Amino acid sequence: ASNSNSLVVSLRSCCEKSNQVRIFPRLSLSSLALYVVVFDSEKMKRFDPACLSYVKGWVDYLRFYLPDAKVVLVGTFLEDGTMENDVSVVNTVIHEKILGYQDLKTVRKSGDLWFHPLQYGTPKTIVNFHESILTDLEQMDDVQCNISIRWLHCFDELQSAQKVGIRFLPFDNVMECAALFGINSSKEVKSMLGFFNDTGLLCYSSLSETTKKIVIMDAECFTEAYALLTSCRQATSGMRELVNSAGLSKDFDHLCVNGIVSQDLLDYMWRDLPVRYLMEMLTSEMLLHSWIIGVEKQFIVSGLLRTDPLPLGISSELRASSTFEFQHEFMPSGLFERLASMCASQCATTKAEKNPVCCESWTLQQYGSKTFLLRKHDRAFSLHVATDNEIPFFIRILTSILRKINAESYSGKLEWRVLREAKAGGEICPEETKKKNSVKMIDLNHFSAALG
Repeated sequence: ASNSNSLVVSLRSCCEKSNQVRIFPRLSLSSLALYVVVFDSEKMKRFDPACLSYVKGWVDYLRFYLPDAKVVLVGTFLEDGTMENDVSVVNTVIHEKILGYQDLKTVRKSGDLWFHPLQYGTPKTIVNFHESILTDLEQMDDVQCNISIRWLHCFDELQSAQKVGIRFLPFDNVMECAALFGINSSKEVKSMLGFFNDTGLLCYSSLSETTKKIVIMDAECFTEAYALLTSCRQATSGMRELVNSAGLSKDFDHLCVNGIVSQDLLDYMWRDLPVRYLMEMLTSEMLLHSWIIGVEKQFIVSGLLRTDPLPLGISSELRASSTFEFQHEFMPSGLFERLASMCASQCATTKAEKNPVCCESWTLQQYGSKTFLLRKHDRAFSLHVATDNEIPFFIRILTSILRKINAESYSGKLEWRVLREAKAGGEICPEETKKKNSVKMIDLNHFSAALG
């Protein structure tokens, strides 16, 4: 609906680019959108682990990164003859196994989950399924917003730049474009860019002074920039020749072997992109982590670290242990790497004798003369030191670092407790509890059936 000055926009969305959503949650999720999570009801009523993991994954993921997200859970593939009983069974499974501890705004039909009987088979059935859901969504009016038509005209003009291959624009250029349509206030321009960012049409962040100065017209440049790093081990001979000619062959080999990239190599690989902007955005997405050894500035690349086993004999040397267990049994992606990074920065001030080592599932570091090991697990990480007397000291350090990460990167949503192995009987007992709102994150590798 519209009048001469404004337009009412109704937003319906879903996470169809699951890989991009998994890697860039802050860039991909929108509080203005409604998310549709589709699952196989036949599998759900059989407590299928993959199906449970899939639905719980989306619920947990949205709960952590977007607590106010509006979510529709849709069950499919139910037999007409047993529909009523099956719906009851699936409802019970969903509520007990997935929604029991969630404070999530799941949109329900008649106070219940939404179910669409869908037979395996024809494309026509899928089309009807889409139409049926969209018809139901039209009954909702809580994902509508009123925007100025001038904003749409300005966005059309900005898109013309993207069509000729311009992937990012300085904020000043956007101001000039906006002025053509009577938008002269920088505050209104930022509001306009914030709206189009939330709808996924462009990327604009007020994260820092650097990000405020650039508008990304093509969000794929984030994916491509990150892929340039993570695909280094499959680099072509041509790529290697270019790196060699730039005098960065050692830096490139270091990235391929250790998953750690130098500033010089970043500047070269991202030379056609806004490097500082990308560094800040990927750091905020927990994909890059500062790793300063000596005077050289380097970065850990999440997902690219070595998979080496633990050094021989280290388990017998570091016998005392404690575990940091995250609430609802999941540790956010990138947290372990950020923890290792910040530990290394703190250890660097203590004149440690050995440089820290960081691999995919463990990091071995020295704090002064004291060696400690952190091991990553599915839903927790463990601390290993030489003696029981050292445990409280390192717990205080790690808790302080986690609190800082929680405040800076997760808006205080992390929640964890520390478990320490008692000296007698090997019993695990609570050592310290850190509570905030909630912690939920998920590996979306299993996700394959979000509604497109």
